[in-house]
Amino acid sequence: QIDWCGHANDIACAMAEMDDFAKSIELAKAYIDKNPNTLLVVTADHSTGGLTLGAHGQYKWETEVIKGVKATAGKLTKLLFDASNLQPVWEENTKIAFTPENKVKLEQAKKMGVKPLNLAIKDIISKASFTGWTTGGHTAVDVQIFAYGKVANDFAGSMNNTDIADKLIHYIDKN
Repeated sequence: QIDWCGHANDIACAMAEMDDFAKSIELAKAYIDKNPNTLLVVTADHSTGGLTLGAHGQYKWETEVIKGVKATAGKLTKLLFDASNLQPVWEENTKIAFTPENKVKLEQAKKMGVKPLNLAIKDIISKASFTGWTTGGHTAVDVQIFAYGKVANDFAGSMNNTDIADKLIHYIDKN
């Protein structure tokens, strides 16, 4: 779901999914440590969202803001859209101040509908955390490849996706 979070430009969602993914990789590495004839290759088919750390001319990224967001923008949208009083819902689900500016932005967006409210929520979170996005689609950025275990060094640097597949098939055919 990391891809979906990138398409949605939802940093809290993306970081929660990345945390889950990192935990899964740790489990896989533990398995490989017990089964040394195993290889783990981690990559992606594309980058989505164009996530940039640091925005608005600032070279900083406020991770504590993101850690304080307890719901995806989609879930927060539903909660706020159904709420008669936005402040307690906002404060329960984020550590971002419910400033007069944020109150007006959220209330006006809510009057316009679910989609504008969702966009307003993501904008407030991204601005508060200094998260930037270049697109809601795919990017032309090369994706990284990581490997762990037997022959991990064969999967390093920049590789064409078909080369990755060819190498994996070669190892399967050898065994």
